[in-house]
Amino acid sequence: MNQVLTDKIWREVAKRVRLAPTRKAAIAYITTDDIGFRAGDVLITDASERAIRSGQTDAKLLRKLHDEGVIIYNREGLHSKVALFGRHAIVGSANMSGSDLIEASVITDNPVIASGVAAFIEMLSTKRSRLDAARIAELCAIKVIRTGLPKSRRKRNPVRQIGKSTWIVSVRELKSKPSERQQKRIDRRNQEHAASPMPETRQPERLVPRATSNRNGGRDHIGILGEIKSEYPGEIIGIRRGLV
Repeated sequence: MNQVLTDKIWREVAKRVRLAPTRKAAIAYITTDDIGFRAGDVLITDASERAIRSGQTDAKLLRKLHDEGVIIYNREGLHSKVALFGRHAIVGSANMSGSDLIEASVITDNPVIASGVAAFIEMLSTKRSRLDAARIAELCAIKVIRTGLPKSRRKRNPVRQIGKSTWIVSVRELKSKPSERQQKRIDRRNQEHAASPMPETRQPERLVPRATSNRNGGRDHIGILGEIKSEYPGEIIGIRRGLV
C-alpha cells in the first residue's frame, strides 16, 4: 500500500489499519484521539507547559489515555507527524487536533520507510521523557489560554481524494496549423521555458589516445592510436593524451 491521503487523515488511517496489533505515534500536538489508542500503545507528543497552556496539546486527553494504559512521552519542540501501525507507516503534516487546515500524508507498507519511522519513535522513547500520573496531573492544573488561530469555516477540502490511477497520454504531431488559442498557449509555454531554462547536463569530454614518434621532436606520425604506420622498423612510439 502506497497512497497519499488528503482529507480527515487520521480517521481515514484508523479505518485502514484497525487490525494493527500496535499503534505507535510521534505527533507534535494532540487534542483528539482519532485512531483509538489502546493499552500498550505508544504516544510521543509535545506536552510541555507551553503547549498545554496554549491549548495545542490537551492535558485532559493525555490523562484519559494514560489511565487506559497508553505509554506517553513528552518531547518539547517535537514537530513530526508520523505513526507506525504494525507494518504500515504514516508520514505527513497533520497533527491530531481536528483542525481545518489543508493537510497531506502518505501511508505506506514500504519496509524501509516503516523501519525508519520505528527507529525514530524508538529513539524518542526514553525513560527520562516518559510521563507518569503525577506529572500529567500537574499539566492538567495549567490554565489553558488558547493563542492559536481561530477555527475557520471552510466547508470542504479543495483537494479531492488522490487515487492510484495511472494516466497514459499519447502524443502526436499536429498535421494542421494550431488555432489562435492553441498558438497563444504554445507561445506562453515557450516564454516560460525561456525564462527558466533547465540546466544542461554535459558529459565530460573524453580525450582520444594519440601516438607520436621520436622523430623531429615528436611531431612525426601524429594520429589516432591504432592508425599509426611507421616507415622506420623498430622506431620508438610514445603514447600521450591530448588534443592535436
